[in-house]
Amino acid sequence: MRRGFLLLSILLLLMASCELYYEEPVQRGTVRIVSIGITYENEPEEVAYPEDEEKDQLGDLPGTVFDARELSKALSQQAQRAGWDSADIEVTLLLQEGTDHTDATFSNTEYASRDNLKSRLEDIAELATVDDLTIITYSGHGIEETGELLMAHTQTSGPVDISENSPIMV
Repeated sequence: MRRGFLLLSILLLLMASCELYYEEPVQRGTVRIVSIGITYENEPEEVAYPEDEEKDQLGDLPGTVFDARELSKALSQQAQRAGWDSADIEVTLLLQEGTDHTDATFSNTEYASRDNLKSRLEDIAELATVDDLTIITYSGHGIEETGELLMAHTQTSGPVDISENSPIMV
């Protein structure tokens, strides 16, 4: 009888201390999701590689824009499930899709250029608090040797420069 009482007491103690019985935590701060998707469809015919390198030009990447959109939706939904209010979730999509390579295309604030990414990250840095969470996803080409990422180009003509100091390297 004493063993049964002891086991029941231990079981009750364990159940009472279980985190399942705690109140759900209230999430504070803002979740900011920056999702980048680049198809490279509007790339000019020529790609300028560093001297002495022979490589194929950047190939189109079908599905990257879809990936960026779906990842941002999934992360937003997960943040809501974790307790954040939808008003505290900000999603920024930086996309390059389609074949237009005009000044109007490149000046769009949602175009996946390095300058637009830098601008968005600077905005986030100004607004960020210790309770915030920033998630960045990237779907596009990268440079295997250096680990750098290639953003969408921003020129209307001429070869795309992917050298070390290129304006599209991140």
